[in-house]
Amino acid sequence: MERVTSIYLHERGVLVDLPPQLAQNIFSDPDQGEFYMGEVEKQRLKAILKDPILKKRYPDYSDGDRYMDGVSPQWRDRLMGWSHEMTEAIKDACLDIGIDRFGVILHGSVAKNLAKQRTDADPSNIDLAVIGDISVDEGEEIKNIIRGARERITTRIRVAESCRCVGLRCVCASEVSLSKPSNPIERVGVLVQDIETLRKNDYYQARMFMSSCARVMYDPFDLWKALELEAVPSMAKFNMTRAERKRVMVEENRQTVPGVLIPVGSF
Repeated sequence: MERVTSIYLHERGVLVDLPPQLAQNIFSDPDQGEFYMGEVEKQRLKAILKDPILKKRYPDYSDGDRYMDGVSPQWRDRLMGWSHEMTEAIKDACLDIGIDRFGVILHGSVAKNLAKQRTDADPSNIDLAVIGDISVDEGEEIKNIIRGARERITTRIRVAESCRCVGLRCVCASEVSLSKPSNPIERVGVLVQDIETLRKNDYYQARMFMSSCARVMYDPFDLWKALELEAVPSMAKFNMTRAERKRVMVEENRQTVPGVLIPVGSF
């Protein structure tokens, strides 16, 4: 038995990393060609397979296949390093204003290991979300405190993307002249989300994070883990095919209206 750490999405043509908290519970038997996982993992995996962002960007497998030619795991590793640095700045900001029950998750292309090469004309960004019992005012205070860190990391990313040094020592930080970006924090996205907001509309935002391979960067109270488990029933509903939904609707009508069977074709 082998642990499954990544999965190839045949319809999209891309290979994505699974979040560690999901990968630790999915196993494969190479000899038998079979996968083993629980119902929770099954629903979380289905959500990744049906990710609406990937579907929009790569409507056909050939689109994703071409994209994979420009994916850089090495550049992703550097972006991951800055993601950890940004997480530390977020932790300090939250603790400074008296918030201790919070978590930080990474989502998007860096989480999926689909970061483009650093020289790409449309480079990948870091996408982080802070979750917890956080008010709107507290969220704004957090974002104000971390703005300096976002600016510094954005500058480092842009310098590294412009680097053309061929030796081991890079001198770009002192020699490369970068035009001032219209948004100096553009490369480090940070959302601050109250837990109750993530629960709204059948856990819509939580499901979007889960389908985007959200991985934990900091979460000592397992807030994200608990939210994922809460969202599984809603996720199972949205993971159903049209035919499965029709069967469920028929069964629900059997139970709520005894003796009356509504034909499938009436839906």
